[in-house]
Amino acid sequence: MKKISVIIPCYNSGQWVGRCVDSLLSQTMDREEIEIVLVDDCSTDDTWERLCELERAHSEDAIIVIEAEEHVGPGGARNLALSYASAPYVAMVDSDDWVEVDFLEKMYGAALYHECDIVCCNAYRDFGDGRRIPIAYHAESRLIEISDMQARKDMLLGGYLKGRMLVRTQYLLDHQIFYPAGIVYEDVCWNALNYCYMERVYVMAECLYHYFVNPTSVVMKQEQDYSHDMFTTNYIKWNELIERGFYELMPREIEFDMLVSYYLMILKMYKLRFDTIPAEGFREMQEFILNNLPDYRTNPYISTLLSEGQRELLNFIDKPLGEKELQMLHGIIVKMADL
Repeated sequence: MKKISVIIPCYNSGQWVGRCVDSLLSQTMDREEIEIVLVDDCSTDDTWERLCELERAHSEDAIIVIEAEEHVGPGGARNLALSYASAPYVAMVDSDDWVEVDFLEKMYGAALYHECDIVCCNAYRDFGDGRRIPIAYHAESRLIEISDMQARKDMLLGGYLKGRMLVRTQYLLDHQIFYPAGIVYEDVCWNALNYCYMERVYVMAECLYHYFVNPTSVVMKQEQDYSHDMFTTNYIKWNELIERGFYELMPREIEFDMLVSYYLMILKMYKLRFDTIPAEGFREMQEFILNNLPDYRTNPYISTLLSEGQRELLNFIDKPLGEKELQMLHGIIVKMADL
């Protein structure tokens, strides 16, 4: 009887995926209780051959290797893997990352003991050469129960879904919580849906996951076409929340979330990945916010949950900015430590 299906999307990660799988096969949890589902998302390197080699080398273990028919992005690959998963819980692991030896045992134990939909743990930012930096998403381990709408609003505003997660499989299927396919930054939408449905979440202060600081990673590259995926995932999220009726229940909270995950997060992307703020992208943000969130200035959470610098950035939403002004704004955000 499998307890956990580990889902691993793979795209041009042939040189890294062996390390990832080795960390899962070295778990303190019995191998017979673990299922590993690897999806090759139409890689252009030797990833598919590496996956097949892993499957042959560990024929005694439950390793399922799937080849996607078309490139569907990390979210689409995870959705495909979920359709093959047989265990009551799924863990999402990226192919260039790895986990502590007791990652699955501790996450699964917490999920059972606290009867959770989701368990989150802290992680390391790991350079793969002995250097690693702990990321303290959660200051302490605790159970969060969402028993009423106010608690759900607080959960959304608090942004507690951080770090790596173990999720109850049937919970995802019952609520049709899937990733957007064909884009990166897919977790922006996926997390938002979880905020709307989850009832019991346990967050762990222990670092059990290693995020590899991979210089060849898709999201580490400068000024790539996929940067617009940050817009797309937010539009998908916005439409899902409206269609599922949650915007009607939490209008000001979702409005604030859009100001953060859409406007401020895209500005952060421009800070990290661009030499200036593209005029077309900034105008698109302005148009969306002014058309869909016309009362954003009166949002009650702006004064309590944003820093002074972040509040100042909201003042540019309704101002026409030319190339010179956008370059100036980029200089401002580069110096901001809280963006």
